[in-house]
Amino acid sequence: MGSKFEHNGYTGFEYQPNVRLVWTPQPRHAAWAAVARAVRIPSRADDDVRLDLLSLPPDALFAGSLPVVVRVLAAAT
Repeated sequence: MGSKFEHNGYTGFEYQPNVRLVWTPQPRHAAWAAVARAVRIPSRADDDVRLDLLSLPPDALFAGSLPVVVRVLAAAT
């Protein structure tokens, strides 16, 4: 049995326990199993990505129109 403990700025405190078991029914045979809790730690790209797809200057659509920016933002779930 074991565990890994971490703290990061995105999700705070995380723990990742694991258990491993080996069974040797005969000297030359072994069976093993493991159970673990894995945590995906988000990267900066998950939270900080901004992509400008289209940028139009003033008056590009019609006279007197405002500048237009079509932007994709990443949202952390």
